[in-house]
Amino acid sequence: MSRIFSVVGAGPGQPGLLSARARDAICQAQEAYATGQIAGALAALRKDWQLCPHGQTAVRAAESACHKVAVLVPGDPGFFEEIEHVRAILQPHGQVQVYPGVSSLQYLCARLGESYDDLFWMQAGDGPDLLAAVSYHSKVGVLTDDAHPPEKVCAVLHAAGLGRMRVAVGSRLGTGYEQIADHNAQSLKNKKFAGPSVVLLFQDHPADPLRPVFDEDLAGTDGMARQELRWNAASLLDVRPAETVYVLGAGNGASAVELARRAHEGRVYALEESTDKLEVLARNRELLGSWNILPVPGRLHEAMQPLSAPDAVLFGLRAHSYHGLLDRLKYKNPRVRVVIAAGSLDKLAEAQDALQALRYHKVAVSQLLLSRSRTMGGHTLMLGGETVFLLYAEG
Repeated sequence: MSRIFSVVGAGPGQPGLLSARARDAICQAQEAYATGQIAGALAALRKDWQLCPHGQTAVRAAESACHKVAVLVPGDPGFFEEIEHVRAILQPHGQVQVYPGVSSLQYLCARLGESYDDLFWMQAGDGPDLLAAVSYHSKVGVLTDDAHPPEKVCAVLHAAGLGRMRVAVGSRLGTGYEQIADHNAQSLKNKKFAGPSVVLLFQDHPADPLRPVFDEDLAGTDGMARQELRWNAASLLDVRPAETVYVLGAGNGASAVELARRAHEGRVYALEESTDKLEVLARNRELLGSWNILPVPGRLHEAMQPLSAPDAVLFGLRAHSYHGLLDRLKYKNPRVRVVIAAGSLDKLAEAQDALQALRYHKVAVSQLLLSRSRTMGGHTLMLGGETVFLLYAEG
């Protein structure tokens, strides 16, 4: 006879929040496996819990000789692909039945009167960048842990300039010690919350990561690389959503904003030596809501040293000393992808020599003629343009 495994979502951990079928599955099982926290919260349902660490419940259940076995998971089994992991372990040993539960974020949304169907879910310290999430989503749900408590999440937002963002924190949800705080990041960054806790973040004006950045969107356009150059450079760089990107010689941040939208789950480090340019960059970061841009002041060689390794790097027209920078980048990530914007034949030759000397491969050169039209006397004329070279290479 096939064994039966009942995978039960424990919800916030209160018997009253379980469905009748979920309670029956727990009570009728010959053995029930759960973490100590879940077993303690549901102690009223049975006394003979099989305790094991989170992540090991399914493994231990598969080793059981019993016919009917219950496996308790926190929240809802469908949350964060928990059921795929558990089913892969249990299915070779018998039939898997799933009983959904209420996730802590669903519960908090209900207590606040908010919908959760438009919620972007993430786990603090794992997966998408927090600042990227709040840049491009109107509502973000964060599961916190001891290493990344709610106050730390609020401190990150406050330090980035998002101290006024609405933040709701739910602690010990569904218990007699339930605590819900609904304020802003600035006021909650020093407040302690007992675990387990979840956080909801509300962004009134999220940016659209699919919309390109036009010149007229930006402040401080003097000396800026034109939009057509930025679009071509970003397409060549082929940035993936969760990647880490550098912009060297970021100027007013136009290219950084373009790339930040493409890296809408990652982070863009905008390195710039001019303090005046950095001030404009900060304005554009706020104006366009690209909070996953981190402005980095100082000389490029020194400034990039403590940063996490990049997946992709754009050299702006104002970047210089290609050989030293490319050498450092290849050391940080031997497979780094780079695009170099060169405004003259001299810069083109310097970049090519550096790429060849450092054994970059897949080197390709594109030449762009940037020219725009102007209407005069009922006729459309093309104005004299500028020539820019784009070099693509891989480490």
